[in-house]
Amino acid sequence: MKALKIILLLCITDFLLSACSSSLSPHFTKNYYRQDFYHYLLNPTLKLRHESYGDIDFIQKKSALKRLLKEKNYQLEQVLAYGKSSLAPFYEYFILHNSSSEGWNLPTDAFIRDTLLQANKFTFIGIPLGAGAMQNDFENLSKNWFIGEGFQREGLELNALLKTYHNSNDFWSAYQAIEGFNALSVGEEQFKLQIQLTYASFLGEGFLYQECIKKWEKERLKPEIKTVIQEKATQGIENTKKLILEKSASTQLLMFNENHFYPAHRRLLTELLPELKAQGFEYLALEALFRDDKLNEGKTLSLEDGFYTREQNFKALIDQAQKLGFKFIAYENQNTEIDRELGQAQNLYQASFAQNPSAKVIVLGGVSHIHEEADQNGKSWMAKVFKDKYGINPLTFSQTALNNYRNIIPNLGVLSQEDISQPSYQACDYYILNNLSVEAQHSPNFNYHNTAEEVIYLQLLEIPENEEQLDSLVPLRSVLLTPREVYKSYIPHKNLMMRLINNKAKIIFEEQISLLP
Repeated sequence: MKALKIILLLCITDFLLSACSSSLSPHFTKNYYRQDFYHYLLNPTLKLRHESYGDIDFIQKKSALKRLLKEKNYQLEQVLAYGKSSLAPFYEYFILHNSSSEGWNLPTDAFIRDTLLQANKFTFIGIPLGAGAMQNDFENLSKNWFIGEGFQREGLELNALLKTYHNSNDFWSAYQAIEGFNALSVGEEQFKLQIQLTYASFLGEGFLYQECIKKWEKERLKPEIKTVIQEKATQGIENTKKLILEKSASTQLLMFNENHFYPAHRRLLTELLPELKAQGFEYLALEALFRDDKLNEGKTLSLEDGFYTREQNFKALIDQAQKLGFKFIAYENQNTEIDRELGQAQNLYQASFAQNPSAKVIVLGGVSHIHEEADQNGKSWMAKVFKDKYGINPLTFSQTALNNYRNIIPNLGVLSQEDISQPSYQACDYYILNNLSVEAQHSPNFNYHNTAEEVIYLQLLEIPENEEQLDSLVPLRSVLLTPREVYKSYIPHKNLMMRLINNKAKIIFEEQISLLP
């Protein structure tokens, strides 16, 4: 009898503990996960697809998640998934399925959002695990749902689509394929737009690019920043270039950044290169390069040398650097075992200052990588890592922070860190407003009138030694022309291959042409 009472007591105790503790959804064991740039949660019984960030680690074992729920004691029910960020900002989040909110024991700063999808209620609960700006992450993650047929489509599909055009310089065909891709979530739609913008930039700054950039640039301009620009910015092409060159003369390490789909960000550096070379700069380090060996041998830029380098103004920058005798450095981190910023900094140092302590180096990096201060999440970017590790203080010029304000000025402008006293503008020494035309200031020596009643893709390419290499070269000019549009440009090459391609990817004209210098 006593034994029976003990058993009954244990059973009652277990029941009470389970009643006041978190529980898993029965659908949890059906979850599976895929990863590329993003991390995907898929559930075939619910026909659910949830897209997360690449640094989110999901707990995939039932026993492990049960232990975590017991430790956290949040009193959640019907937990379908749990993820935790491995990079700043640090947070965790839960996904609940058809769960009641009664009895939750959550921190006061928890982010909670319910979403109804085909009679299913999914609850997203985001919980900060440190300081930092994670509101945007929570907003995006709580919207990245798809439910229904087709949920199993891999996020890798868009990347697989890109890979089919990896070795092609027919950028229009690639753009059309990307445009036809059916994005299933907010995250996919955002990724798709970035890729569209990149390929649109490969096709010049015509109608297609302008359509895409309008979708991208939605940030409202702040009146106080506009006032600072109007009152304090050094303006004009010559005045801006003069300020940059005055400051660069006394530095060993000069860093510019770029947004990878704004061609004008390369145009400015191209124009500065001759005078920077005269100041003693000899290395040009490009984050966008996959490799530097062939360029350093004097060979023509090809598709295999990089991805963003396929844009025609990037090619103009590299052509100019080769002409001036710069040595290229491909410094992007390829070691997945170490932090990307550290890998970039080490590669940059080893290829330059480690070999020549008195070297003068120019860097063109992506957006935040030239920031000299840690961001609000505590992340240190490449420039800060480099400065702290090697004791070399870079002179940094951001072309991206004020990018949306660029139309306030006619061409070029620059502000110092001191001019903009706001905390969000203290990561670089100077802030450039770049509204430069992508066309060089020369009289055109090439013009073409599209007399067809359809959009035509015009390519102008250098003539390689081997004709078979033509399709692997980066075009000197790559432009979409609307019906009856006239295109004019200055091209510093005499003999070229001219191609016209229609919207079916068919070459309708291909012929060598000669231009006057």
